[in-house]
Amino acid sequence: MQTVVLLNAASDSATVNRKLHGFIQGKSKDVVAQPFLFAMNDWHLRSEFKEGRHTGKGRIEYVRLFSIIAGFILLIACFNYMNLSTARSEHRSREVGIRKVVGAGRGSLARQFIGEALLTSAVATLLAVVLVYVALPSFNVLVDKQLVLHPGNPWHLVGLLSIALISGLLAGSYPSLYLSSFRPLAVLKGLKLPMFGGVFSVRKGLVIAQFSVSVFLIFCTIVIYKQISHVKSRHLGYDKEGLIYLGTTEQINAKFPLIKQGLLATGLVQNVAKSTSRVFEIGSSSGGYSWQGKDANADKLISLDWVSPEYIRTLGMHLTAGRDFYENPDLDSTSVIINETFANLIRRDSKKDDIVGEVIQSDERKRHIVGIIEDFRFGGMYGEIEPLMIFCRPPEDGVLFIKFNAGEDLTKALVSVEGVLRTHNPGFPFDYKFFDEEYDRLFRSETTVGRLSFGFAMLAVFICCLGLFGLSAFSAERRTKEIGIRKVLGATTAGIVGILSKEFLKLVIVSLVITSPLAWLATNSWLKNFEYHITIPWWVFVAVGIVALSVAFLTVSFQSVRAALSNPVESLRSE
Repeated sequence: MQTVVLLNAASDSATVNRKLHGFIQGKSKDVVAQPFLFAMNDWHLRSEFKEGRHTGKGRIEYVRLFSIIAGFILLIACFNYMNLSTARSEHRSREVGIRKVVGAGRGSLARQFIGEALLTSAVATLLAVVLVYVALPSFNVLVDKQLVLHPGNPWHLVGLLSIALISGLLAGSYPSLYLSSFRPLAVLKGLKLPMFGGVFSVRKGLVIAQFSVSVFLIFCTIVIYKQISHVKSRHLGYDKEGLIYLGTTEQINAKFPLIKQGLLATGLVQNVAKSTSRVFEIGSSSGGYSWQGKDANADKLISLDWVSPEYIRTLGMHLTAGRDFYENPDLDSTSVIINETFANLIRRDSKKDDIVGEVIQSDERKRHIVGIIEDFRFGGMYGEIEPLMIFCRPPEDGVLFIKFNAGEDLTKALVSVEGVLRTHNPGFPFDYKFFDEEYDRLFRSETTVGRLSFGFAMLAVFICCLGLFGLSAFSAERRTKEIGIRKVLGATTAGIVGILSKEFLKLVIVSLVITSPLAWLATNSWLKNFEYHITIPWWVFVAVGIVALSVAFLTVSFQSVRAALSNPVESLRSE
């Protein structure tokens, strides 16, 4: 049961929490957990609990994660602006020289270039708002939300202006300092501008930083997809194919034997059962249970479920010891079936291997273990499997499970099932759900994270390629005469492409060497949040390296091939 509390306007939640401590224990000694308030505002984004305590975490972690990723992508764009602005410095060197000769100081020049960057950022912000309006419907479908952009909203407006201002200042900072530092005598005489040499020059460092972010995102995307696939495809302990469920009503509960008989008579249904809850939402738990050898001071919460006798057979679960419930639930009124996790707990305490027939006691009630079921996934899909005890008592309210025969035409089968239920449960809609589809919905957040990660990774790679394309074009332009001389001396097109591409591919390799260990540490730390997780395979590093190098080579090679195929007569004519 969920208990919802509405506090008085003057109430303080911390004071109420202190009063709640031990409150329920005063009414019922069976309750182990300490209750506390959980604000409705936190139900969606901060819904994580650990050992009975609110951690303040949950889906808010995804919001923070993608905010950080978006910041990194914006940083890549700023790096592109810095690189391309400094790469075009020779085209503006005479402008800087003349401005300085006629009295412009370094400060005024720096402000001019900062102003240009801010103007570019402002135009980009306006364009971004238009793009968001266009893309938002598709994005809402992707994340299954209804996000709305309100530029007139003060908070939205402040956010947009802040992003534009910070991006403009960041992108224009280095180019303004670099361009305003030119000496007028040198640039007006046509002397060659000093180039930043070495692997770790500013410009090369920015390229490395760009590709480092892209490599990191590609690596994380692959790991996320592998983890989601691993969790969804692992053994569940039950068969979810051809299984539907629906909520029961008073009439379904009262006429369950007749409904079961009618469904089996269709020849399309394999079995029918009832349970207190859906398998992956078994949430009832209690303490106060004891067994032979158990430490009286060490209580353990046991998950509980009440089912009809056909439950285990309907869901295709497997008994590892003992027997299933009898068809007549009255014969199993004091019987329970437990899962392997609970059985191992009892084996450890009792020092017995065969515990079928052992007694589990709560107050004056004694329950006899008649069977042990193989562990199956219930509750959370990622956490450790908890001890579970199943009672043979068809619930008065809960869930009706219907298992179809393998290979049946489900469209035809559903029509037959609906006919039976309408006969015994008139006036209620046949509101069923496929078990496998609902199971997939449990991973909706993780699947969305995977898709968004892939989209962000592709966006980062695309922005990197734009910058690399511009830099490779500039590099090819600067080396036009060198390429002409090499061709005259017999260099092949492939050789020239290799020479022009090698410089940039080295930077990508450096980014791979720097980022791969960091990406492994980050994703490995993320995987440790899951009880069942993959081990990052070696081929992920190879795949990321191949993708990064291939993308960089294709981007650079276009300009390289173009330069290599140019007529050397044109480039050497002035000589």
